[in-house]
Amino acid sequence: MSAIATMTPTIGATVRDRAVAGEGADDMARSPSLEHRVRSTSSRTTPTVFFADVVHARMQQSDRLAFRMPETTEPSEIDLALLGALEINPRADWTAIGAALDLSATTVARRWAVLRAAGDAWVTPSPGHLFVAEAGCAFAYLAIDPAHLETAIAVLAACPTFATISRVTGEYDLMLDCFGASLPSLLEDIGAALAAVPGILRKEILVATRLHRHGTQWRSGTIAPAQARTLQQERTASAGRRQVEVQLVEALTRDGRLTWEQLGAVLERSAQTARRHTTSLLSRGILTLRCDRARRYDSSRREASFIMSVPAPRLEEAARFFAEQPSCRLSVEVFGSANLAATLWVQDLVELQRIEVALMSRIPEVAVRQRTLSMRTDKRLGHVLDHEGRSVAVVPMVFPS
Repeated sequence: MSAIATMTPTIGATVRDRAVAGEGADDMARSPSLEHRVRSTSSRTTPTVFFADVVHARMQQSDRLAFRMPETTEPSEIDLALLGALEINPRADWTAIGAALDLSATTVARRWAVLRAAGDAWVTPSPGHLFVAEAGCAFAYLAIDPAHLETAIAVLAACPTFATISRVTGEYDLMLDCFGASLPSLLEDIGAALAAVPGILRKEILVATRLHRHGTQWRSGTIAPAQARTLQQERTASAGRRQVEVQLVEALTRDGRLTWEQLGAVLERSAQTARRHTTSLLSRGILTLRCDRARRYDSSRREASFIMSVPAPRLEEAARFFAEQPSCRLSVEVFGSANLAATLWVQDLVELQRIEVALMSRIPEVAVRQRTLSMRTDKRLGHVLDHEGRSVAVVPMVFPS
């Protein structure tokens, strides 16, 4: 059966029912939790349809609250360094992070608690270097009737198949990262899910075939190389084991830094067993962990994507060219009307022209089919975001077979 039919979206602990200063905090406190609303209503409505309404309402509520709150201050140097450390090792203990940053463990733990409570940062599972080979991964590009855009985004955000949703410039309005348990089930899920999305005028699907670089390899550069080296981590099933790992992915999506004791409680197993399963899951290269953050922590960067057609004999070379760029977040071979996709986070749009010129100098046969800029990300790896890029709800991604 498809993930659409078998998986009801869940809401994680990062839903913005939390203490926020000012008048808006009372509004959020009075609102019933999304998880309760989904449970209490699922018997009388289609879960995905209802959940889309809930997601849309929560995003609007969070946006209204943000507009009423005092202007946000600039990120502190401590917070930027902490986020840089968590890029290197998302589950490093606070003692190790504090030592690397010359801060106390108490200080970094307290700062993380503030960031996570505000939805400003979170640790979550992310596809690893073997995900494309072992599971299903594709990119969907949608042109949407403007009158239906917000509703379409809410419906898409409620579906576990669509892990990341970005509004982009160019001939399409939305770019979606799509993940599935396998490629056949993913294609089935995409078709079923898009049939329920209002206002689609045109679509294009590119299936990922080989990953050369992914987001967990990107670095913001907010900590020194020597500090990063001290935090460098090793990166290295039966039906029962699979069920445990599904539970792990859902728990880690809600909070990727749960302690071993907390993970054990979720699995109804010991902390030692939870640690063993988590280590096994992450060591196989299908999934990894990464630290994401709200837009204000990367406000100087712009996300841009290239979709290209490259002659087959030069495809790997072109993919490696992008993977070698420090600003590259994604370099992946795809199958469809194009065969290479790359995403970069750049400080200056002129850098994009320099990269393209360098690529053409090396491989003149490359034909760039699309150049897009991201205007807003509404969902990133299962975390539904408000207009400031804060996490307001969680829809765990589909776990590979």
